[in-house]
Amino acid sequence: MGSKFKFNKYINIGAESAEDDKEYLSSCYIDTGMLDVLKNTNHPGRIVAGRTGTGKTALLIKLEESKENVVWIEPDELSLQYISNSTIINYLEKNNVNLDIFYKLLWKHVFVIELIKQKYDIKNESDQENFFKKIFGKYFNDKRKKEAFDYLNKWGEKFWESTEYRIKEVINKLENDIQAKSSASLKDLMTNTNFSGEASSRKKVTGEEKGEILYKAQQIVNSVQIKKLSKVIKTLADDEFSDRQKSYYIIIDRLDERWIDDSIRYKLIRALIEAIKDLKKINTAKIIISLRRDLIYTVFRKTRSPGFQEEKYQSLFINIEWSKYELLDVIDKRLAELVKHKYTTKKVTWSDFFPKGVNKIPIDNYLVERSLYRPRDIINFVNICIKRSSGRSTMLARDIKDAEAEYSELRFRAIGDEWIEDYPNLLNCLSFFLQKRKERFSLTEINKNFIEDFATEIISSTENSNCLIYQICQNVWDNSISFDDARRKFVIIFYMVGAIGIRKDNRGVSWSFKEDNILQSSEITGSERVEIAPMFFRVLGISPE
Repeated sequence: MGSKFKFNKYINIGAESAEDDKEYLSSCYIDTGMLDVLKNTNHPGRIVAGRTGTGKTALLIKLEESKENVVWIEPDELSLQYISNSTIINYLEKNNVNLDIFYKLLWKHVFVIELIKQKYDIKNESDQENFFKKIFGKYFNDKRKKEAFDYLNKWGEKFWESTEYRIKEVINKLENDIQAKSSASLKDLMTNTNFSGEASSRKKVTGEEKGEILYKAQQIVNSVQIKKLSKVIKTLADDEFSDRQKSYYIIIDRLDERWIDDSIRYKLIRALIEAIKDLKKINTAKIIISLRRDLIYTVFRKTRSPGFQEEKYQSLFINIEWSKYELLDVIDKRLAELVKHKYTTKKVTWSDFFPKGVNKIPIDNYLVERSLYRPRDIINFVNICIKRSSGRSTMLARDIKDAEAEYSELRFRAIGDEWIEDYPNLLNCLSFFLQKRKERFSLTEINKNFIEDFATEIISSTENSNCLIYQICQNVWDNSISFDDARRKFVIIFYMVGAIGIRKDNRGVSWSFKEDNILQSSEITGSERVEIAPMFFRVLGISPE
């Protein structure tokens, strides 16, 4: 490394988020094989699944860097809040009109036009006119294909406009069709209905009239031109996107964020997955999205219909998982890059910088075990270690332990931020449930008295009743849930967020960030042993055994 090399508190091995990690992402990317899968338009994998910090966005950025014809659509550009703000959509949803087929059409419409816009470089009205002249000339003698493309004329007037414009265009057409086929009083009912579904119109609407509008609305939804759009997709697949030398990609990231009310959000995501599945027919194009794995399970659970078979969707998912050695490669490449740029061209490895162990634990195990097997965690840990080792060329065991105190606090707050929409009270709950316990403890230690004390503490210390944990505590307080059921629910939540692992009998410890499944209530018998994630030892005041 050379005698001139010394760590200082202003250098690091990269940022935690891919968007801010441009300096290291390109040169230090660890290819585990997923990038080639994503590039291959014939491979069914097109939904990047993993929890926050596993590298979903980094993978998508690398795809964009390595391929041409890539369009990146931000969720904000989709203007899906426009759906949630639609009085008519809300009214139909509240009255159980099935809009699934419409949501599916909406996604397909957006993607089909985006692909056409991309392939034919449509930037203005003149470009669009030239496209249709070419298409209608090409299929002049093919009535079926000509009619299919005529659909695009009716449902998409301005291809060159933003994705947001197209979303609003399709929604407005549905609303106009419904209103045009409704009597005046029914129009009044829908356009003057608030979110609760109570009519604010001065004219009283009868139950028969309400039934009529819902019946007509369902008919209109069912008659949306999904068949014509399917013909467009087939023609695109067979004739327009048949050149194997050219691939096209559409990427949507950050769908995990709560951009719309959950009641509609889950249906839209399910429709999105269905649309992506159907668009596989265009085998030189790929629609790629990223989703948190727990959100995928929630979507399927909330939108499950009779006959639903989850295994039919499994081929779509690319599950991001990291091994111990891949995570060590992450810091190995980044430390080598740091030293190469600033100090020496001599080849170094990560082990040149670290002590052999901490507290008699080999250093490789010590670092990786204090992550949730995510690059974001281990990069953050090493950056803090570098700061604590300022002025030296190598790190001491005490530097690692000093860094761990800060790191543990930061990752504890980070897990609270990661799950704040689902569990706003998570950090208070984890602190009460786990603080100053042993590293490993039997589930039998969580007895009825503890659960009652826990419920009392959470209810009295927070006003956020939207948190599921709070609601379970309220059920405990009301005696509307059994002690066993409450304990199971708490354990499943804390397991899912990664704070604890579960050991059954003599088998190994199961961790949510290593397992490709969600722990089921029926799997918790009460005889299990719980292990607290080493990442949180210091912040929770836990002394390792």
